[in-house]
Amino acid sequence: MIQLDRPARELLIWSILVGKLRMCELFWTMEKEPIAAALMASILLSALSCKTDDFTDKEDYRNYAKGFQEKAEGVLNECYREDEHRAQLIINHELSYYGHSSVIKLAAEGQSIKFMAHPCCQDFLTNTWKGNLSSKNSMFRVRQGGITSLGRFLKLCFLVPF
Repeated sequence: MIQLDRPARELLIWSILVGKLRMCELFWTMEKEPIAAALMASILLSALSCKTDDFTDKEDYRNYAKGFQEKAEGVLNECYREDEHRAQLIINHELSYYGHSSVIKLAAEGQSIKFMAHPCCQDFLTNTWKGNLSSKNSMFRVRQGGITSLGRFLKLCFLVPF
């Protein structure tokens, strides 16, 4: 007997691969991680749109891929509106059922520019870039770091004979 840990995710993938696009929306609503599932679905659908020769299928895959990106943005928007800090934790959380990736990595892989432009993603990327250095205390930390570095340099100058 086959046991699936996340049947909604498995059925979502199956429905995309067999071209049952309306059905994949139903399975998406049952997934425990809707943002990751929507981004993964968008990636799969975009890839399928490049592989198919049928013009109507290609258009359907593109439309559904765009729709799933919008679903991911909508869920993120609600999370961010509810709790900004928790939303940033959600987008960076490692997802074991999605290849040990994270939502932000899935968005980057799927080239979801509109998703990446969301204030939650931008705040997360800014905080990551600055090393969680907030704009409120940045001058204090810069001064503190400068004084500490200068102190170490002067101490080193007196300890090492030239």
